[in-house]
Amino acid sequence: MKRSLGFFGDFAYHNHPDNYEINIPNKWNWFLMQSKQLFIRMQDPMHICTKLRNRLVSKTMTIVFSDQLINIQPLYYVIDNFCKLDHGLVQSDVNPKDRQNYGSCEKITNDKVLKLLETIPNSLGISIYLKVSTVNNSTSDTALFDLIRLKINN
Repeated sequence: MKRSLGFFGDFAYHNHPDNYEINIPNKWNWFLMQSKQLFIRMQDPMHICTKLRNRLVSKTMTIVFSDQLINIQPLYYVIDNFCKLDHGLVQSDVNPKDRQNYGSCEKITNDKVLKLLETIPNSLGISIYLKVSTVNNSTSDTALFDLIRLKINN
């Protein structure tokens, strides 16, 4: 796959007539893909959601969004300070032993949790991060993408 994306040389079908032409903005220096592709590989939404959750709960990774440090402390705050009926979370959802448990991903990204996070100071970063991980359920949430675009451009 790395070779087909152009990481380690030219792909044999680089000038194939059926290639997709992808207009990648010049500012996207983090987007590592050639502008002409014969095929595009994508992970399934469940895998992406669990991967994002695992990065969030990782003890070795720090995630920063604009001026917000994204960590799991606001989720612990929700568990400790709100009734379980309000959010449905338990400690094992935030600190999972099973790293492929999609059910815990659904729980930490449900609307009830996201609404509670809006009431907690310094939780904007994790709120946006969790909304991004739920894009697999609905790609029509343009307000989220507008908010992210505003943060990136500022």
